[in-house]
Amino acid sequence: MRLLRNKVLVEKDPIKQGAFLMPNKKSLTGVVINHGPGIKGDPISVKKGDRVKFHEHAGVPYNHEGKDCLFLLEPEIIAIL
Repeated sequence: MRLLRNKVLVEKDPIKQGAFLMPNKKSLTGVVINHGPGIKGDPISVKKGDRVKFHEHAGVPYNHEGKDCLFLLEPEIIAIL
């Protein structure tokens, strides 16, 4: 899959409390799976494998190869962890 412009595909981290998965809580972190080249004159600042933090309501949900993912715009990413 080739992403365009400043789009980023992030696999969301599972939410755990101790040894238990918490399916009703939203993950706010994840790992970059793929990204576009950035906008002309402004290259993208994340790379594959980066762990990132994003806003609670950011992105568009997407199931990529059975994984819980989000399509994000680069400005929706708060920080690289």
